[in-house]
Amino acid sequence: MRLKVKENITLWRNEGLIAYVALGFLCTFFMEVNALLPYYLQQSIFFETLMSYMAFNTLFSLALSEIFFAMLVVICHNTKLEKITNSILQELHKRIMQGSFIISFLCFGIFLFCVMAFCIGSLTINNNYYGKHVINFACPFVLFLSFPYLIHKGITILCTLLKAFPKHKIHAAIIILLIIAAAIIIPGIFNKKQKMTITIDKEKYHAIEQKTKIKPEKYIEKKINDININDIK
Repeated sequence: MRLKVKENITLWRNEGLIAYVALGFLCTFFMEVNALLPYYLQQSIFFETLMSYMAFNTLFSLALSEIFFAMLVVICHNTKLEKITNSILQELHKRIMQGSFIISFLCFGIFLFCVMAFCIGSLTINNNYYGKHVINFACPFVLFLSFPYLIHKGITILCTLLKAFPKHKIHAAIIILLIIAAAIIIPGIFNKKQKMTITIDKEKYHAIEQKTKIKPEKYIEKKINDININDIK
């Protein structure tokens, strides 16, 4: 067990993944410092940096693709196409591991900062703000660290079960069709709103926030939702 842990740590270090722990920690630290600055000096660069590495949609698409090609292997058993499909599967799994581990180690860096801030804060004030975030970021750290193994294990079990059926190729084809349907339907369910980006003066942004006591984004969104389409000329 100890040898396996050492092997994993060596692999993560060689892949440069340990650096994402430091990135998560430092970005969170600078985000907290940034929140203490006057509004005209505040920047969102550190938050945007973290989010740019947390490619959840890409990870979801890669997982669906891995299941898709695993079903192709079941259908194309003992053919030349199986070799090509297996090489694609290996590459997909490698990309899933990279994406998952980056998110996981970023969350671990944020987790470490929250632990440090909670310990320091506990000495001065009775505040559980960072205590809640310790749990919030410990869970995704564990989840995304194990995500590639869970996907791989799930696919292995699924393929083994399918091959036990006499008409396993038909079942695999049905799963492929379900994956295609999911790839089309799921984005439609969670993509009913159109995102839009607007740019406003920082002074005006701060003034809206001070007067409404809510984020200007929410205030503007409410104003847009209150618009009666029939009144627009």
